[in-house]
Amino acid sequence: MYNEKVSKTLYLRDGRQLGFSDLGDPSGVPLFYFHGFPSSRLEAIAANNIAAELNVRLIAVDRPGIGLSDTKPQRTLLDWPDDVQELADALQIDQFSALGISGGGPYLMACAYKIPQRLISCGSVCGLGPLSASLDLGGMSFVNRMGLTLSKKSPWITSVLMAGISSLINLYPEMIIQLMAGNAPECDKNALKDETFNTIMIKAAQESLRTGSAGLSQDLIIYGNEWGFDLSDIHIPVNVWHGEMDTTLPVCFGKQFEEKIPDCTATYYSNEGHISIVPNHFSDFIETLIAN
Repeated sequence: MYNEKVSKTLYLRDGRQLGFSDLGDPSGVPLFYFHGFPSSRLEAIAANNIAAELNVRLIAVDRPGIGLSDTKPQRTLLDWPDDVQELADALQIDQFSALGISGGGPYLMACAYKIPQRLISCGSVCGLGPLSASLDLGGMSFVNRMGLTLSKKSPWITSVLMAGISSLINLYPEMIIQLMAGNAPECDKNALKDETFNTIMIKAAQESLRTGSAGLSQDLIIYGNEWGFDLSDIHIPVNVWHGEMDTTLPVCFGKQFEEKIPDCTATYYSNEGHISIVPNHFSDFIETLIAN
């Protein structure tokens, strides 16, 4: 299913190490994969076989401070496209598609805004959007609501919180998966009953803490604060997919993307949640992106 040898590193111009996995078809259409939270490049293993079958080269990148990637002090959301662009240059890839899953959604949007000339197509799956007073977060799980609220109002508490959660992920990974499911719909709970998929999600979460919790803390703080650009300033087509039963990141985030991005094609699944949407429809996402 997966060979750790596909995990690679690149030393960036500023001296940092960037970790990534090179999956799927090595000679296929390049698709950059931005993982969720708390997770890492290993999350994309779940799509390895699908990518290979569709002749797609799936390049899953660890964000700074996560997995094999070194921490970047005081990083912002708009720093990410620079890392992606440098990796693409090193791999001699001129243009590519990109897919952001859940907490990878903001990083996908940052690329759509900052390096549109490099993107053939892009898509967000159950992605997190900018936090605003107009969003109805009533359907969001308490744990997620609390985390995002703290990241916005008390960043220092976020770091302490992530340090504690990190210990739990390492010691009791199955409990964290159950916590993530929380008040999730049955479709999400059923998806986690798949032993292979569940194992991948656990390993991806543990790998995110390879060098500590700093990277995850930075992610949370970035999620809770201003992105540095408006969604209305994205001027390339964006695909959005969201489950209407999602209690992790409610469908209002998908609606927000659809409303504010000028050229947005949104697809909503009435019978999917936050977790089930990925294994059930990943081939659809890839086929849509590589068709452009």
